[in-house]
This record gives sequence, structure tokens and C-alpha cells, in this order.
Amino acid sequence: MNRLSAGAFALLALLTITPVSAQTELERTQGFHAKASLFSLLGGGDLTGWWLENVARTLPTANLANRQPKALRKGRKLDASKISAATHLGDMTLAQALVHDKSGAKAMIVVHRGKVVFESYPNMTEFDSHLWASVAKPTAALLVEMLIDKGLVKDTDLMVQHVPDFKGTHWDKVRVVDLLDMTAGLDLVENPVTRQNPNSIPIRTFLAEFGQPNMAGKRETVRDVLKAAKPLGQPGNQFDYSSSVTQALVFLAEEVTQTPWPELMDAWVWSHTYAEAPLQVHLAPDGTAAAHGIMSSRLRDLARFGLLYTNDWKVAAKKKIVSEAALRRIQAAPRGYEFFSKGYTGPVMEGWLGAKPKSNSRQWDAVFEDGAMFKGGLFGQGLYVSPENDLVIAFFSKVVKTPLGRFLRPIDAHLAR
Repeated sequence: MNRLSAGAFALLALLTITPVSAQTELERTQGFHAKASLFSLLGGGDLTGWWLENVARTLPTANLANRQPKALRKGRKLDASKISAATHLGDMTLAQALVHDKSGAKAMIVVHRGKVVFESYPNMTEFDSHLWASVAKPTAALLVEMLIDKGLVKDTDLMVQHVPDFKGTHWDKVRVVDLLDMTAGLDLVENPVTRQNPNSIPIRTFLAEFGQPNMAGKRETVRDVLKAAKPLGQPGNQFDYSSSVTQALVFLAEEVTQTPWPELMDAWVWSHTYAEAPLQVHLAPDGTAAAHGIMSSRLRDLARFGLLYTNDWKVAAKKKIVSEAALRRIQAAPRGYEFFSKGYTGPVMEGWLGAKPKSNSRQWDAVFEDGAMFKGGLFGQGLYVSPENDLVIAFFSKVVKTPLGRFLRPIDAHLAR
């Protein structure tokens, strides 16, 4: 009787306690989901941290399957306590930065000569998918680079030659290379002023992607928002960072191939990789792929994308995807440092990295003299690729001002010894 009573008591306790815990988590998730809107997510905090790993709960999503997963091999471990950098949080080691309560660090991986030499997940698990944010922009550029390699598009082509419904708008004089280098000369620039202006083209673009009405109460498509852009100057004259320009590359690739962007990305790139999980391409309500940044994957798969630009591409894919010609076009960065540093974005990027780049180039935020390339994301995400040193570094964060970017060049220098 006592034994039966004890068992009954244990079962009663389980039934009483478990639903309370589950309900709390359910309420938390439902609350975050209900509050997930463009302006609330830009505010940061717990909601943003949750959304970065749960975008597919809030937006339509195309899942690009991982058809042939293959694990990355481990190499000799990098000692994070021996990599130091000066950051806005003070001088510290990489080991300290990853656990600092203000760094926002969620995960970091270092792949050197095709092997994982460092991997850390201080605030997420290795199985979680996470938003790439603007780290996704090189995917849009890559598909256009492949069109160029195939002779279907030229740098000097006008965008409207390939996207005819933009004819008669202020995009008429914008060349393909101006899209790649973000020099469109239109009022698409992202900076602290335009990000605070709900009527700016960048904010209207994001509202359209989230299916939210603009300030006039009208629901727009991304395509229609972009057509409303007005001149700021001559195309090619100034580097003006813009996710809206990246979306023009999406329309370009779709029009030339007559294929939806997710299907094209899958056929030309993702289906050939050894990704361990699907790539999540998040969509606007009309099906437009938000390839400028609303894309998610596991950290290792972001690193695999970076490996496509190195001599170690064979550990990431079954065929060579990034041509030598495309890589040379990126690394050439012909516009130069003076051009890069003239506007708002260049100095911000340089400060974020703590190193002087050669310039920006073809949707990469910074290209260095030694050919290394970097792309960052709004909430502190990053992808660093050094083809010369067969090095890829990828990281996720949840704060805009993360110190992790300051460790990229020091890690490169350390491993190059």
C-alpha cells in the first residue's frame, strides 16, 4: 500500500508539474510570435534574440534540402585564450569575448585548411538554425557571378536590359556592376537616418517583406517599392550600403533564368553542398526571396558556404561552384580605399573590423590586400574568408555592436604563422 501510494504520488507530481513548465514555454513562444514585427525586432532584446533562431515561425520559408550531408573533420585546436584584440569592451582574448555579457556572442567556428580548429556555442546549440542577416548578400551576388561566367550577363549591362518592368524608372542608368558594388546612385542607402525614417525606401522594403503596411496604410510589394526609388547622384559615384540594391540582384537572376530565386540557389549551389541541414530562404508574402539577409542555417553550413570560395571547396561541396574568374573579380576591388571610405558605411565597417581594407566589392563589405573577404550582418553576424590561407570564420551574435569582428584578422595572422 505504501509502495502504491508512493508511486501514485510520484505520478501525480509529474502530472501537476510538467504541464506548468510546458505551458510557460508555450506562452513565451506564443508571446514572442505575436510581437514579432519589423519595428519590434529592430529594437533588440529578448524578442530579437528569440526571432534570430525562429524566423521560419514568423515568415513564409523555402527550405533548400540538404541532400548529401558530410561532417567537417576536426583539426588541431585553436587556443582562443591566445588570440587578443582591442575592442569597444576593452582589450580581451577571444575566449573572454565569447563569454562577455555584452558581446552578444552566440556561436563561432573557425575552419582552417578544411578542418574545424575551433567551435564554440556559448548561447545556442550546434543544431539551431540562425538568421544570417546581411551575411546572406553574397549569395545574391554569387548567382549573378555565375550568370556572368555563363555569358548571360555582363558587368556593363544596364539592369533594365534584363529586368524590363523597371524601364522608365530611375533605375534606367544603373549597371549590373553598380548593383554588385552598391553604387546605384538612388535613395536606397541604409544609415541611422533612413533606418529611423518609416517612409524611406529601405524601411518600406522591409515592411513589404514582413507583409506590413507602410505609413500610409498600404501594403506594397518589394518590387513596387524599389521602382519608386529616386536619384541621389550618378550611378557608380559612391558606395551606399543598401539591402534594396541586393534585392535588385534577386530580380535580375530570376528574370534571366526565368526561375524563382530559391529554386535557382538550390539548383546551382545548395544541392551540390554537403550541408548538414536545410538552408532556410525566407520569403515576402508574394514569394519574393529576401536574399539580402532574411536567410537562416546552422553555423557549420554558413562556414560551408564560405569554404566554396577557398581551395578547400571539396570538403564543402561535390563540385566547384565559385569560379576562379568570379573570385578574381571580387578580390580585385577596383574602386579602392578612397572610394570605400568616402561615404557613411566604409568607416563603420573599418571600425567594426579594426583593420583597413582595400575596399568593398561585389556585395562583400570588405576585401583586404591579401585577398581576404568579409561580410557582416545587422545583429552581429559575420563571415570571413581568406582564400590565401584556406581559412573560414563564421559567427552569430545578437547585438549590433559585437566585438567578434575585431578577432578575424588576428586569428588569420595567428594561423598563418
